[in-house]
Amino acid sequence: MCDCYGHQCEICGELISMHIADFAYSRKAFRVWCGDHVRHAPVGAVIFTVIVEGDEYEPVGWKCAMLGPEVGREKGNHPNIWGQLAEEKKQ
Repeated sequence: MCDCYGHQCEICGELISMHIADFAYSRKAFRVWCGDHVRHAPVGAVIFTVIVEGDEYEPVGWKCAMLGPEVGREKGNHPNIWGQLAEEKKQ
């Protein structure tokens, strides 16, 4: 089972749907930034961008950033959305 929940943006509090694989980490282990505040994410955060639309809620170009342990689609800790995502580590 996985933990799927709304995580608040570090800046504005917007809820972003998140997925943590197998309840492997506490929600407190992650920090998240909405698309408007991705620029505030620290070096090392993973920036997710929708490249193939999944539904009307996350259109192509939708972004967020996530910092925490084992962040990434393959690792199971990522935004919980239908669209296909590109991942880029912030430098």
